[in-house]
Amino acid sequence: MPLEKRSAMKAVPAYARSRGYKLGQLLTITIALSSILGLIAAYLQMHIMPANAAVVTCNATDIALNRPAAASSVQNSASLASNVVDGNAETLWSSASNDPQWLLIDLGSVQKICRVVLSWGAAYGKAYQIQVSNDAKTWTSIYSMGSGNGSIETLDVSGSGRYIRMYGSKRGTQSGYSLYEFRVYVSTNSLGQKNAIQPPSSQKLIWSDDFNGLAGKTPDASKWSPDVSGSGWGNNQREYDTNNKNAYLDGQGSLVLEARKENPANYQCWYGPCQYTSARINTSGHFSFTYGRVEARIKVPYGQGLWPAFWILGNNVGSVGWPNSGEMDIMENLGREPNTIHGTVHGPNYSGSNGIGGPDKLPRGRFADAYHIYAVTWDSSRISFSVDGLSYFTVTKATIESHGKWVFDHPFFIILNVAVGGFWPGDPNSSTVFPQKMYVDYVRVYQ
Repeated sequence: MPLEKRSAMKAVPAYARSRGYKLGQLLTITIALSSILGLIAAYLQMHIMPANAAVVTCNATDIALNRPAAASSVQNSASLASNVVDGNAETLWSSASNDPQWLLIDLGSVQKICRVVLSWGAAYGKAYQIQVSNDAKTWTSIYSMGSGNGSIETLDVSGSGRYIRMYGSKRGTQSGYSLYEFRVYVSTNSLGQKNAIQPPSSQKLIWSDDFNGLAGKTPDASKWSPDVSGSGWGNNQREYDTNNKNAYLDGQGSLVLEARKENPANYQCWYGPCQYTSARINTSGHFSFTYGRVEARIKVPYGQGLWPAFWILGNNVGSVGWPNSGEMDIMENLGREPNTIHGTVHGPNYSGSNGIGGPDKLPRGRFADAYHIYAVTWDSSRISFSVDGLSYFTVTKATIESHGKWVFDHPFFIILNVAVGGFWPGDPNSSTVFPQKMYVDYVRVYQ
């Protein structure tokens, strides 16, 4: 989110009807049983386990819902892999009639998986494995079935990965494989602790905000200040960033930055009366750091003209100006590029549209469909950008100095914002839906 104009181009990267139940009813019963198991675990914790012990249980939320899915084959254009994650118990995926066959789901980030529910169609798997992977290339089996009989199978598993798949090696019928639903549940700590990808053991958490608090409360004023302006920020952005009227806690552990098509207080922007309001907050004057790893778990908004960002800016910007202060854009997403995010560095002679960076692209789906962990790891010789623990762009000091001065050896502060319109993303159009919300689960800094 540079402080000057950007060009439009970015530099560099029927059958389960047993006993008269419909499939949807059986799924409901399965989920209810999962909830009962959770209650039993809670009882054990309260009455049997030590007071400070943590009971690990399975969350009741299907994290595979609406996630990107792919398969080795499909029988026809109506039997797509995405049918298993659409939440509709009447649509199904079916494969070609040979072995082996597989279906995978991209969970968006590395998850600790504890339960899988497979709702088979008439063509079921006799022998199959549940496998996980962090790169969709190297797979590890976390469950093996050799005598499957279809219907609904609830599998207790243990393993971690960003990707999960059913790998079928022996069909139960002469047809292929068919699945109505492929549900995935992850481990949660019964004491309410969050699961997260841990940094290297040599690093320690030095600052964080988990955004816990009552719904509607503004961000912690000891950590964040609002940037209030309708100036366009040098990028011709069209929103007015308010004094925390668009930034609030949702009461469920996330910060919300909300972009709206409104002007309730006759705010004035660089082009006249403002058409939109949004939020931009920063840690300047509260917290800054030199070197380490900063990460945030974010679900971005979507739509033409939306420009959410998570970035850090040199805290000497007031004295040396931009871009001499240096800037690292950890995550920028353009509404017109729903499956792409950008990581970029800016400094003298490599700023704006000439910034040094690269993109990361999802093979399917869009970043707005789920939370992702965006991070930058930075030291005196290199800067590396990652999504969900996987690095996608690294730049060295030597490379930067071939363009201009390295300006990354001083403290930087953190910024979160949702811009509306501007040179790079373009303005909203008739397809853009408002309001739009960016959810931030946490921000953490390690050194």
